[in-house]
Amino acid sequence: MRIIYFHILSLSLALCLCLSATLAMSQRQETGGISGAVSSSDGEALPMVPIRILETGVGVVADDQGHFVFSDLPFGEYRLSVTFLGFEDRQITVTLDDQHPHVSLNLTLTHDSEMLEEVTISHDAEKEQQTQGFAVEAVGTKQFQAQSIEINQVLDQTAGVKVRQSGGLGSRVNYSMNGLSGQSIRFFMDGVPMDYFGSSYSINTIPISLVDRVEVYKGVVPVELGNDALGGAINLVTKSSFNEFVEASYSYGSFNTHRAAIQGSWRAKQSGLTMKLSAFYNYSDNNYYVWGEDVPVTDVNTANVTRGEKVRRFHDGYESKSVKADFGFTQKKWADKLLLGVLYSEMDKDIQHGPTMEVVFGEARYHQRVVMPNMTYQKFDFLAKGLDVNWFASYSYLVRDRIDTTTNMYNWDGSILDANSDRGEQLWTLNTLDQKVWLNRLNLVYQLNPHHKLGYNYVFSDLTRTDSDPVVTQKTDGYWAPQTFRRHSMGWVLQSQFLEQRLHTSLFVKWFGYHAAIKTATTENSITSYQTEQASASDWGYGVAGSYQLRPSVMLSLSVEQAYRLPAANEVLGDGLNVVSTTALRSESSLNANLGFRVTTATERKNRFTFSGNVFYRDVTNLIQQYSYDPGAFVNINFDQVRMQGVDGKIKFAHSHWLTVNQTVSYLSPIVKSDTDELGNNNVTKNSRLANTPFFQTNTELRTQFKNLIQEGAATFFYWSVSYVGEFHRHSEIIGRYNKDVIPAQLVNSCGIGYTFPKEKLSLSVDVSNLFDEQVFDNYAIQKPGRAAYIKATYRLL
Repeated sequence: MRIIYFHILSLSLALCLCLSATLAMSQRQETGGISGAVSSSDGEALPMVPIRILETGVGVVADDQGHFVFSDLPFGEYRLSVTFLGFEDRQITVTLDDQHPHVSLNLTLTHDSEMLEEVTISHDAEKEQQTQGFAVEAVGTKQFQAQSIEINQVLDQTAGVKVRQSGGLGSRVNYSMNGLSGQSIRFFMDGVPMDYFGSSYSINTIPISLVDRVEVYKGVVPVELGNDALGGAINLVTKSSFNEFVEASYSYGSFNTHRAAIQGSWRAKQSGLTMKLSAFYNYSDNNYYVWGEDVPVTDVNTANVTRGEKVRRFHDGYESKSVKADFGFTQKKWADKLLLGVLYSEMDKDIQHGPTMEVVFGEARYHQRVVMPNMTYQKFDFLAKGLDVNWFASYSYLVRDRIDTTTNMYNWDGSILDANSDRGEQLWTLNTLDQKVWLNRLNLVYQLNPHHKLGYNYVFSDLTRTDSDPVVTQKTDGYWAPQTFRRHSMGWVLQSQFLEQRLHTSLFVKWFGYHAAIKTATTENSITSYQTEQASASDWGYGVAGSYQLRPSVMLSLSVEQAYRLPAANEVLGDGLNVVSTTALRSESSLNANLGFRVTTATERKNRFTFSGNVFYRDVTNLIQQYSYDPGAFVNINFDQVRMQGVDGKIKFAHSHWLTVNQTVSYLSPIVKSDTDELGNNNVTKNSRLANTPFFQTNTELRTQFKNLIQEGAATFFYWSVSYVGEFHRHSEIIGRYNKDVIPAQLVNSCGIGYTFPKEKLSLSVDVSNLFDEQVFDNYAIQKPGRAAYIKATYRLL
């Protein structure tokens, strides 16, 4: 019997093995794979590009060489969607069967930056959520990186954006987008809020060579950015490639301006060990000529005052330096990116004058330094297919010193006029501010099915600030108490596609909240005492965005949001100097709406016209503004209501790859709707245009590029740009009749030429800004630099 059982068991096992082998062979025969590489139209491999299969929602990310693989796919037909912000969308259909079980693809993406376009992104269901109908432009920086140009100059040429700078390199900058400005515009780097990176490492100081593209969101901002950007957002996207390279650049020009940058990366292919390093150095004397009625020069001997003489700025030096290093692993099964990094930056800035050039300073200065260790973790298909996670955490330590102790009074020619009975040119101070911030950002995206996905974003910051000033003699216990500001942001979004991917929608909800411990001061009988008061607020926002592909060459987009902006830390806590703290601020609120279109036509194969436009509406209440309650002293208050509407657009013509012409135009109508003014009195400016706000601007640029002009494989480019800003009033235009303060119309021409040697290792360029040496103002009575010339060399070592 045992022998019979043994034979039966053996036969059963044999049958099971045969059946398993047959099934395995059948399974092997009925599954296949898709592999390939993604590259740009100029042949450069594109790393970190997401590729998804529409039928399953499964996605992979190209490695540092642009390679990707899908395996164990059942035989059938698949649609692969390859989308990358700043590039043309690409979709391809692949069939796997017995004859073609494995398919290899070479996918080429066309980068619009070759034609110098600020990209209004086309909408595809598999793109990141910021492409789901939002009014957004992506400006590729590749064509600018050989030039001596700042990110601010690129932004200022973007329709609907105005960059107002109060001087030369390193001066104070205010960004305006469709009329909203200041804290209403938020800044990000790779989706991470830059609020606590410090002004020494900001959009105003980072070289353009360290940035791959700049994304500009107008009004309605996607959940992924995770911040209460009421007026819009600017996201700097750094180079994601981990290819082995080292690149350095150096620029020298007018006003003793030096700008140097170096960056590089290295990756071990087998272990995935990755290192990235970037550093920059900026310096300028900013000693350009100024002149006019607001520049008084006093004769020391006669005390006679003359106006209109040309004098050089003599105390406006600026220096900034930064090093950013990242170390970790990439393209591993357990992490697409795991990097530990540290950022160090430092800045020194002389202070030349106050709110206008009428009163000049000669010794006041400012210093700041920041250290920020950080961690980044990114994984596609985290724990489950279709679940993507992106986590950033950092701790920043910022120290700011303000030195203003002299008794000297200076003249615009740099000489000392007299001694002041009170110390300090602007404010007697030796203030030191210490600020520590924990920042966490988590972004999750889950692909429900090929047509729907969910997104969640959470940002938390915990700020602790102390400041001290030895010139403050009355220091009670409350003076030393730290101020705190804790802030939460959360957002949820559902993205969908309908009508064979022609209609894309995003429904989103946002929540913001903060709690602050604020140091306040009261003075009674000449004795100042300090207390700590509490303040908190929270708000819910919501909105919808969508796009519809009317025809292959015509796209319509619409976005609407009830948006809120919490008071920022500096607005609530003050700055320890001129701006005092307050517990009375309410959140700004705005109903934002955008209606846009994009039309692309091709008259011939080599010619292309692109027309894009956006009509916008903003209804803002509780607008936060600074109010001067005492000479040189400010507090932030809520101003009631402003209604803004307008239009911005762009026309672009491209002939082949050697000629492009860009024309942008922006018109804004900001109307005050408040019944009361800042003090609660009857508002006489109601229904008038908002003061100190540019309302009309245009930009024109012509650019040519010639290949093989001098050497085989070399390239020569030339550009000419013209910028115009219409005049606007410093104060309300309905107050007074004569001698109103006006910021005059500005017409500025700039040009440049550059040459890239064969193999693209070395580039040289010469740039001239403000070619005709016009007197230029962004702000009332604060003159910007005149004509300036710069030379730049860029060298790629590897």
